[in-house]
Amino acid sequence: SDSHTVGVIVGQGRTYVPSDSDDPAKIDVDAACRQFLEGRVSVSLGMFATITIDGKGMGERVTARDGSVEAIVTVRHPSWVTPRTLELVVNGKVAQTVRLDDAASGDRTTEKVRRVTLVLPRADSWIAALAEGDRVTSPFWNMSLPATLALTNPIFVSR
Repeated sequence: SDSHTVGVIVGQGRTYVPSDSDDPAKIDVDAACRQFLEGRVSVSLGMFATITIDGKGMGERVTARDGSVEAIVTVRHPSWVTPRTLELVVNGKVAQTVRLDDAASGDRTTEKVRRVTLVLPRADSWIAALAEGDRVTSPFWNMSLPATLALTNPIFVSR
């Protein structure tokens, strides 16, 4: 996390890279770099999201045999962040918007899971998820941006 201008709060926007260890001293740096280069990362500003299709995650490729896929998106967040919407983006355009502030089966206090069926174009595609939530106004996490968010890297879909 960093800042590119004076006045922007440092430490809120983060890029998360998967690791086999939760202990920073035991992270395999070469493996983390490979994960990053393979696109298995997500961006966070108060929330954390992942997306899978047919058991494959960000940066991976799946095959859609019938013109549609089911994306499973998990949005995790601290108790002081309120997620509101989830957008599924196909080839740069919002294909579907789903509410996150409505309770759904499987939701937990700090985790929302949504299964979304997407109809795909006839050509190869990429799919990413963008979750957006309320701006935090508590003094312990003062925000300069208007909303919290989480953005996944894409999954690539072959037709």
